[in-house]
Amino acid sequence: ETTTLNKKQQRRAEALAKTALGGISKIDAGDLLGLGRRQINRLIRSYEEKGLKAMDMATPADLL
Repeated sequence: ETTTLNKKQQRRAEALAKTALGGISKIDAGDLLGLGRRQINRLIRSYEEKGLKAMDMATPADLL
């Protein structure tokens, strides 16, 4: 199954993947994406559970 992401979703997925793999801190990911610690924690948890599908499931408000 193919998941198509827009540019914003791609940027978010890259930052979350780097964070999940220990490449960057959650604080750095939040700074890159303009999101707070709680939102980053939610996104990382969702990304770890669902993979790229988590990016596709984001609400429109999350993509602002």
